[in-house]
Amino acid sequence: MPVVGQSPSEGHRLELRREAVGVAPPWRYEGTLARPEGEALPVVAFLAAEGTVSFEPACTLEAAQRERVERTLRMALRAARQEDPDALPPRRLTRWRGEDGR
Repeated sequence: MPVVGQSPSEGHRLELRREAVGVAPPWRYEGTLARPEGEALPVVAFLAAEGTVSFEPACTLEAAQRERVERTLRMALRAARQEDPDALPPRRLTRWRGEDGR
């Protein structure tokens, strides 16, 4: 199914990009968390080599939204390292999740 608009009809759409410069952790991801209400919340997160995630102090995401970002980044790192333990995490992530989080 193609993406028709900027905002999802339910749930949320997370779009993150890792900076191309500096391959050493922590990796900086920047993007948006789009909600059905039309708001696109800015996200700046840092992913450490061991999988911990931190956010810029100015981040305005609620606790549940932060948890979704953390879970997505940890899963991406784990998937990248299944084949190669020294692999870098993906440079771009786009995930849609329904209201129930699946």
